[in-house]
Amino acid sequence: MYEGQWENDERRGVGTMKFADGSVYTGEWMDGKMQGTGKMTFATGAEYDGEWKEGKMEGIGKITFKSGASYHGSIADCTKHGNGTYTTAEGSVYEGEWSNDEMTGQGTMAYSDGRVYEGGWLSGAKHDKGTCTYTNGSTYVGEWANDKRNGFGEMTYADGAKYEGQWKDGDYDGQGKYVWHDGDSYEGLWKAGKKHGHGTLNFESAGGENKNLKDDP
Repeated sequence: MYEGQWENDERRGVGTMKFADGSVYTGEWMDGKMQGTGKMTFATGAEYDGEWKEGKMEGIGKITFKSGASYHGSIADCTKHGNGTYTTAEGSVYEGEWSNDEMTGQGTMAYSDGRVYEGGWLSGAKHDKGTCTYTNGSTYVGEWANDKRNGFGEMTYADGAKYEGQWKDGDYDGQGKYVWHDGDSYEGLWKAGKKHGHGTLNFESAGGENKNLKDDP
């Protein structure tokens, strides 16, 4: 059911449409289609308040989901696309680029638990280069893939220890160097977060004694 303005037998101007599924739109119309600015309350409980084009959500707007999550930013063809801010029901906030309803491009996520990630994203997962600061004070700067530390990166821990080297699925894996806060260090091969293969352990705290290691899981 439509109630509002008409022109030449078409919905044009401002009006309210109640759809068969229970959704309700109130806003501007042109040539019988939702166009301009308007608000849609969907039968699912979600709401959209913003710009419309040719009957679709298009432009700048705000979506509020039934869960309490919300998105404010650019929308194309009814999907989050361009730059926008998404706030989860738990309070995490992502601000950055979107493509086809997914976090893709450059963006910053401030998690509700205190973690902060700034860098690349692909299909909603951390990807390419980025920096993550953890709640325990540690900071990782480097490469990511599939939402995990993958590739080359450097982790600086809150106690002053540091690892620089290769990562796989969030663990030290490949060639890398770990320096403890007291100056002792290990440089060599790692596998699944453990020393594995050939490497050199240097005891700076004990006068610089070196020791070769193999297969030290």
